[in-house]
Amino acid sequence: MACNPRWRAQSYTEIVMNYRPDLVVYTVLLGSYEPLKEQPARAGSMARFVCYTDSLGLRSESWEIRPVTPLLAQDPVRSQRWLKLAPETLPEVAAAAASLYIDNSVRLRAPPEALLAEMPQGAALALAPHSYRRSLAEEFQAVLAEGLDEPGRVLEQYLHLAAEAPALLQARPWWSGLMLRRHGAPGLDAAMAAWRALVLRYSRRDQLSGNLAFHRAGLGVAPLALDNFASPFHSWPHTEGRQVARRQADGPLGAASPLLAGLWDGMLASAMVPAELARLRQRVVELEAEMYGMRRSRSWQVTAPLRMAGRLLRRPAPVLRPAAGD
Repeated sequence: MACNPRWRAQSYTEIVMNYRPDLVVYTVLLGSYEPLKEQPARAGSMARFVCYTDSLGLRSESWEIRPVTPLLAQDPVRSQRWLKLAPETLPEVAAAAASLYIDNSVRLRAPPEALLAEMPQGAALALAPHSYRRSLAEEFQAVLAEGLDEPGRVLEQYLHLAAEAPALLQARPWWSGLMLRRHGAPGLDAAMAAWRALVLRYSRRDQLSGNLAFHRAGLGVAPLALDNFASPFHSWPHTEGRQVARRQADGPLGAASPLLAGLWDGMLASAMVPAELARLRQRVVELEAEMYGMRRSRSWQVTAPLRMAGRLLRRPAPVLRPAAGD
């Protein structure tokens, strides 16, 4: 019997390159500011590992290297964020049922399939809550204090967010160094499009934009119970060999001036006041409910005469004034 030519012998490399798995792990490395981190967990995984980069001649033992052209030639950071938040534009990623994006500074400790198993069925997007920022307002404050982006743009984004969805300033931000997505799930594409638009318009720090993007798209994020720094599935950050980049705040507006710092303190206080008032109002409602329940109790009614007697005993004696003519 003649052998079907379609079933000719294939090398292991050809099988791997043509395999379309349910899960693709990918990272984006633009600008040649740090070496690509290898992923030992690749050895125990059937997932495809793809690195998109503009570094010519890059080689890896655990990543398939795919060359890309940055969206913005003079802004590798925003170009990197664009590919991070646009999985549908990457052929190898879009062909899979799900993707796991990881920053180059994240190292997987377990096969990515184990992490995917932590994602609830039916969820479109899974992220870990930020481990050390209690609120989005704190994240804005940290970006300004550490000079991670141009202060004017960060302040503008804060003001616009406060006008559109002020409650989000008190929400915990999401850590975006590791991101699980199920492609084609309802709401995912709209959320990613909104997120990309915000990163292009405002700060390049995508963690400042995620909450609003999900709010606009009406997408619920599945929380991953992972500490940002270490879990059974990953460790972070691994920054060996990274070049110290110029502070992004040193842009057209320069570093944050004392005037901008004072303006920020005032805006932060104004954001905190409504939240504190809301908390106090809720406490008042709770105390009123407790008081109402207590006054309707049998013990309160039985002891009413005793309380009346106590008030009478504590009442000061009347002052006797001498009659006229005495």
